[in-house]
Amino acid sequence: YWMIGDVNHDGEITTYDALLIMRYALGVETEGNELIMDFNGDGCVDSLDALLVLRRSIGAA
Repeated sequence: YWMIGDVNHDGEITTYDALLIMRYALGVETEGNELIMDFNGDGCVDSLDALLVLRRSIGAA
């Protein structure tokens, strides 16, 4: 079982998950499950996914 947006698999969507997605989107990280990181389901991992995860993690989504 995995939750979309929970990149580090700790059972929660947190700001750290948003950071991991942003690092992947910028090419800093090259390993990761794109299905989990593609929060908006548009087929690509980008800064919008990181922003949406960040908003969810702080309760703004």
